[in-house]
Amino acid sequence: DGTEEYTCMIYPEGYPNNSVVTTPSAMITWKTVPMITANLLAVYSVEEETTVILLVAADGENLTHTWMKDGIDLNNNMETYEIASATADDAGEYVVTVSNDCGEVVSNTATLEVTPKTVATSVAADNGLGLEQNYPNPVIGNSTIKFTSEISGQATLTMTDMMGNTVANIYSNIVTANQTVVATINSNDMNLTSGSYFVTLRIADRVETIQVSVIK
Repeated sequence: DGTEEYTCMIYPEGYPNNSVVTTPSAMITWKTVPMITANLLAVYSVEEETTVILLVAADGENLTHTWMKDGIDLNNNMETYEIASATADDAGEYVVTVSNDCGEVVSNTATLEVTPKTVATSVAADNGLGLEQNYPNPVIGNSTIKFTSEISGQATLTMTDMMGNTVANIYSNIVTANQTVVATINSNDMNLTSGSYFVTLRIADRVETIQVSVIK
């Protein structure tokens, strides 16, 4: 987008003896169709009562955002759509149209899956590990993740991609029984790209894994 000033100079017959005529200046402004720079993921899977943030970033001037869920207008003119505490009614397909005077562009369609909330306990009942879902999820910049173990030992918290490749070591230290550990997922420092990942906690011979989404 931009604006430039133009004038027209007329050289009459007999120039240079006759003076050049210059027209009044005219301002020409041009705009471009929006271009999406950060799109929706295909699937977001969260538990009930989880905060969900859907983000679509776009370049362009005077942008308007029209968010739709299952074909119904959500009356939200922001680049993000936030659900403070997800319920089963929030599950569905989400899409946003970004527009301005020059045209529009439509985002990917994202499917939001909302599963029943797991009964909260201080530790996981089956293996003695209490790895909690990171907050916020999806990760946009920073997110915190917490666990409490009923056993002592060497604890490692690693992040892998969907192919099983390790992309980040989040935590590694000795923990004592009933110790609570809070760690940080920094998508910028870890050079993470948008997508889904697994975070796995290992203490002794016990393992617990959760799924994490990242938006850049």
